[in-house]
Amino acid sequence: MHIYLMDIPKIPLAGSKHYESHRCWEDIFDAIMNAKHLVYIAGCSVYTEIKLVRDSKRSKPGGDTKLGDLLKKKASESVRVHVLIWDDRTSVGSLKKDGLMATHDEETKKFFEDNDANCMLCHRDLSGSIVQDLQITTMFTHHQKIVVLDAAMPNGDTNRK
Repeated sequence: MHIYLMDIPKIPLAGSKHYESHRCWEDIFDAIMNAKHLVYIAGCSVYTEIKLVRDSKRSKPGGDTKLGDLLKKKASESVRVHVLIWDDRTSVGSLKKDGLMATHDEETKKFFEDNDANCMLCHRDLSGSIVQDLQITTMFTHHQKIVVLDAAMPNGDTNRK
């Protein structure tokens, strides 16, 4: 059996560079490091202990910093840092603190307490029967993440709308 991969289209970036898909986490690290105004992250799980730079052949200054510490650092530099994570109602105190889906939502919320970063849990709206509410509470079908931040405009303009 032969598997043929289609050519991945080149996505242009500033400075005649092109996006390389195998560097996703490293690109996010660079973008957060260069943020001057805003870092907003939302997702079902934002684990503060993860390292974004993982290739030991391409080390960079600060590359061994964990995501949570990186976000706290940016917040201390007057960058507005907001983290929104889905509330896993199955994360119950010391019984199962990381939740049924191991989202670490309570740990992440606690990690960002008492510093300049803002972290909120997003509760799911439950309005069905007890059985439906229990099912919705324990089922997750989304693993998406979104990272929104400021970055240099390709033309160097700093006026943002």
